[in-house]
Amino acid sequence: MIRRVGRSPKIQLRWLVERFARQDVPGLFDEKLAQAGWELAVFLAADTDDDSVLRERLAVLRRVARRSNLISIVCNECWRAVTDGLTAMDGERGWRLTVPQKDVVGRWSDETEMFSWKEPDPWDFSRVQPDIGEFVELFEERIYETLGAEARRLRICLECRKPFVANGRQQYCRQGCSQTRRTRDWAQAPSRQSEDQQKGRLRSADPEEVGTERKGPTTV
Repeated sequence: MIRRVGRSPKIQLRWLVERFARQDVPGLFDEKLAQAGWELAVFLAADTDDDSVLRERLAVLRRVARRSNLISIVCNECWRAVTDGLTAMDGERGWRLTVPQKDVVGRWSDETEMFSWKEPDPWDFSRVQPDIGEFVELFEERIYETLGAEARRLRICLECRKPFVANGRQQYCRQGCSQTRRTRDWAQAPSRQSEDQQKGRLRSADPEEVGTERKGPTTV
């Protein structure tokens, strides 16, 4: 599951846009919903290269899941957030995210003899039960980070208008869309239209006159 979601921003963006967003999450049940939920959990937790930190975060989410069906509920909310955003990115309003501000606490330490800022750990659920809003905020923050790293790869297919993650200069989400566009452009090319019009005139002309020249009067 970790391999499917990926550890790099590029692979995670592809999972987010081309796998998670394209599922009908509200229509999933039982094992399929659980799988989508745990893939989402990996995406939420996998903003670190430290394997031990990732395992600790996933363990936290397993404990949360055992206490409630929060992961499944959050899965639906996050799916709506990303599908609404991908739809809006091609419109006037655009994809809007609310990136939460982080509270930081500054303290002096007699032990280190230094002042330092410390951010609260968003994965510390030991004292309070997390709510849906916290997970959705974390999801939107992860979207912002992932797109910030790989924004140039997120594109709209020039044919079907579907969002996709591009490789290099790729402009179409699949080969079929590329072929459809090339076929239409070829059919609409001015030279092609002139050729078709010429063939149409030949077909409508008198067969006896096509390819012949007028001859003068015959003298006896």
